Amino acid sequence: MNAHYLARQICKLQIPFESGSVHVWSAAVPLLAPILNDPESLLSREELDRVDRFRPSGKKQEFLVGRALLRMILGSYCGIRPASVMFCYGHQGKPSVASTPHTSRRIAFNISHSIDIIVIAICEGEEIGVDVECLNYLGDVTPICMDILAEAEVGDVLALEVQQRRHAFCRYWVHKEAFLKQMGCGLSIAPRDVQVSFEGPGRSEISCPGHHPRRRIFGLEFPTAEGYVAALATPVQNVVARLFDVGAALH
Repeated sequence: MNAHYLARQICKLQIPFESGSVHVWSAAVPLLAPILNDPESLLSREELDRVDRFRPSGKKQEFLVGRALLRMILGSYCGIRPASVMFCYGHQGKPSVASTPHTSRRIAFNISHSIDIIVIAICEGEEIGVDVECLNYLGDVTPICMDILAEAEVGDVLALEVQQRRHAFCRYWVHKEAFLKQMGCGLSIAPRDVQVSFEGPGRSEISCPGHHPRRRIFGLEFPTAEGYVAALATPVQNVVARLFDVGAALH
């Protein structure tokens, strides 16, 4: 089994976009690493040079698997080979699919890694942000609440029992990170300046009054691997997430 086989299987799994939908692909890094044995056929020279500069090796594998998988998925949506996907970058470094004569669709994407899980959000037209975090990677979140959360959010988290705080904190965190990635802000806005208002199971309205007072962005949590919390951010209210498991493509 190799990367080209996986790319063909991903193409078979893909379904057309429905109005107001985002496609979310998830994958386990250890599952994919053994089959990505030919990176030269998928990645650009610049990407291969970047892989060589990574230390430690875990980050190298994370980038290699994530970028190769991203190319497979984007190639499927754009109708081109993974190696033919071209990227351009915003002023804060957010990547997007470069417009070429071979890509007639405006596909937006965002990718996030945490420990062994990769999630990739894909949509048509609107910018998208996504984040995934591993709960077990966090210890006591109490000391970092003031750095990440707005004042009211800190109160919400610290009002909970100690064993419940980690999950509550992580929910705020993934919505904030997804918002910042959707906006392409990089590190120019502090997470505590982003305000998350939960509006039902897994849904939120996210704002940043001090920097973008008129911008309305909506968050949506979606299920992923056990022990992880994930959310996407989009300007589309009541967005629907369609979930795809890359592991299913291997069977």
